Amino acid sequence: MSVKIDLNHKIHVLMKKEELDTVRLSGKIVVVLDILFATSSMVTALAHGATEVIPVLDEAAARAERERFRDCVVAGELNADTIPGFAHPAPLALLKHGIEGKTLIYSTTNGTVAMTQAAAAARVYCGALLNARRLAEHIVARHPRETVLLACSGSADNFNFEDFYGAGYFVERTHARQTPCSIAASGA
Repeated sequence: MSVKIDLNHKIHVLMKKEELDTVRLSGKIVVVLDILFATSSMVTALAHGATEVIPVLDEAAARAERERFRDCVVAGELNADTIPGFAHPAPLALLKHGIEGKTLIYSTTNGTVAMTQAAAAARVYCGALLNARRLAEHIVARHPRETVLLACSGSADNFNFEDFYGAGYFVERTHARQTPCSIAASGA
């Protein structure tokens, strides 16, 4: 007896950003997850009127990127401390600071680092529990049969449970949006 299972997407979960292999990203779809901080903050900023969010590798990259914009907000942290001269990077602090109609240049210890490391992929998405349902719908519709990497950001080369939970939730949402898998069985 043989069984054929036709999967619509091949999904891989990377437990921490250090597992991103920049050489093997070509043609892949990457969803970066930093559930308790960066990706949730970026999704919140966009939902509340930021015109765009530019994730950057570090403080120096944020300062360099700031030179390109007249009206932007630069926010960031390093090891949970707000970078001097930057806006506090947490979602509610960003909303209080005022981001509507502005570009947000954003630097964090984990999430934005993962996003910049994934830049060689065909497409990089910001994943959070806040947008998982809609992002899963988008990927199923726009990237059929492509390999999707769910990249948990982790912290200090360690696995984070909350990012892994987010990856599981995203897999569940993706499965719920796909048409049923075709399963064929034949026997002798």
